[in-house]
Amino acid sequence: MFKIKRLPKEITLHLRELQLFFSDIQWMHFQSLLISLIITPYKSTICGMVKVLGFGTHRSKHNAFLINLAPAISKALSYYALIILYLLKKQGEEICFVFDDTTNKKTGKHVAGAYKYFDHLSKTYIKGQQIVCSIILYRGFIIPYAFDIYIPKDQCEKSKILFKKKTELALNQLKSFEPDEDQAIFI
Repeated sequence: MFKIKRLPKEITLHLRELQLFFSDIQWMHFQSLLISLIITPYKSTICGMVKVLGFGTHRSKHNAFLINLAPAISKALSYYALIILYLLKKQGEEICFVFDDTTNKKTGKHVAGAYKYFDHLSKTYIKGQQIVCSIILYRGFIIPYAFDIYIPKDQCEKSKILFKKKTELALNQLKSFEPDEDQAIFI
């Protein structure tokens, strides 16, 4: 097994464009997460990423970091999605903009956004998070666009956060997407 003690310079140079979305401390943290996600031989989860990081991290800190910076990460994702779309674009081809809400089972007691809900696949109640995701499907490529963690109304009231339904989260993601006028969009 290996551990990353410092980030390779060749890889960090390719990620420089993302830095404009983060403060310096946030950038160091996000960069280490992103690189560990790319090279981990384990399952691509927070636990799998932490296994390859050798500079004193814990999965709960990474989870809290990702939840707090979800808007900044979504902006970075959408920025790169539009760049990729521009590079692949041909006139007159349609774009599919796909929404999904996915579940993320959690067992911790203090996980932000985690609550008990009915899982239709297992037909039981589970504790976890629900995440609203959007992707762009274009010319056979799947391009991640944005994600938002759904936080239930009671947790929003406790944290003094504006409550948004999953449909509102999806609508905000769609409004941020700016295709060309001549492009056909299927949602």
